[in-house]
Amino acid sequence: MCESIKQVSAVCNSAGDIATLNRIQRLFSEIERNDHQWKARDKVCGIQTLRLGATRCSREIEMANVASAFHAGELAVQARAGTLGVASELSSALSSALSPAAGVLISSLPYAFITSVEPGTRRVWTSPAFATGENPLRAISSTQIELNRPAIPADDPFHANTSSTPHAPVSLLAIDLLRRQRYRTNGTLHGSHIAVTEAFPNCPKYIQRRELQPHSAFSPPVSSAEQSKAAESDRLDDEAALKLVANSDTFFIGSYLEGVGADTNHRGGARGFVRVLSDGRALRWGEYRGNGMFQTSGNLALSPRAALLFLDFERGDVLQISGSASVEWTAELDPLERAAMLDDADHSILFRIERVRFTRGATQFRWHLLDASPYNPALRPFASHDANVQQQQQQQQHCQQRGVLLRLVKIVQESDTVRTFRFVA
Repeated sequence: MCESIKQVSAVCNSAGDIATLNRIQRLFSEIERNDHQWKARDKVCGIQTLRLGATRCSREIEMANVASAFHAGELAVQARAGTLGVASELSSALSSALSPAAGVLISSLPYAFITSVEPGTRRVWTSPAFATGENPLRAISSTQIELNRPAIPADDPFHANTSSTPHAPVSLLAIDLLRRQRYRTNGTLHGSHIAVTEAFPNCPKYIQRRELQPHSAFSPPVSSAEQSKAAESDRLDDEAALKLVANSDTFFIGSYLEGVGADTNHRGGARGFVRVLSDGRALRWGEYRGNGMFQTSGNLALSPRAALLFLDFERGDVLQISGSASVEWTAELDPLERAAMLDDADHSILFRIERVRFTRGATQFRWHLLDASPYNPALRPFASHDANVQQQQQQQQHCQQRGVLLRLVKIVQESDTVRTFRFVA
């Protein structure tokens, strides 16, 4: 059994996930025993099918590819969620260099989000970057991105995290909210240049379509003198910040795993899908199924350090939160907690707040909401979320009336009697 599979087993075992652990061990024990040609033998781990190659050699190559594309935490979450095969197939999109189209996207956007790590404490922060005459990022080659440091607010933790640390781990998210396009790039920062170590696109799921208002796009950037100083706390105790979270349909999340690096991604859902707990000291949201690779959940399965960023698209306020997060499977929650879940996600993230920074008027940019993502799951009413639920139900009805156009991109003959079809919106 390969070393990565042993690591996955250890993660499952430490998490008490005995059922998944047993399935993985039985599956790979049978692979080791069987040297015959397998045309298309299905082995179900959750709901996912693993297709094996024709010979022992090809099976070992396939397993080596899986092991090299994902670390143990990612594999453990994929196994539990039943997406091992899908993740293996999509791993071909992971690259150590930017595609030409990615370079154009990264360079063209007047805003971006970037994650960095505090030296020593390893506390994670996700920061905003807004154009200051020039855009925040410029792809100068397939492996190098130039960072316009003044695009990040002067008092942001990013500068202290990276100014004195050679090869500081960073991760950036370039996201076009209007076109529902996003691209993640992870690497290390050298002065003002990011050396790319991992780059890949993500699906458009759960992105609310927003248009940057023309008058704000051409307004002078907010200067350090004009920008209000960030109010800092150890919990959400500002009424405006609490309202921002409670009414949010979008936020950005950063994570970090030693030896792997930082990661930044987007999270979206119906308005009010993030729940404030413990008197403003914790948050919970459902993790919705995207591409099935679970890089963020995988990082959190091994290292809890994480960061959140909420942006008020109408006022320009920015809320940054740093703390620790854990992956919690819905089936394992106590009955009261399950009853309080706002959606039917199979797992959620519990985020424990340690530090909060709330900056009013952090940017001159303003966005107009065009429509919600048709993928947003419906929310169940819960206490103060009732008004938000009513809003999201109206969004859902609008999406259902409009319909979603799907494009067939792949057909796979799984066996003599089973064929799978893959569609994208």
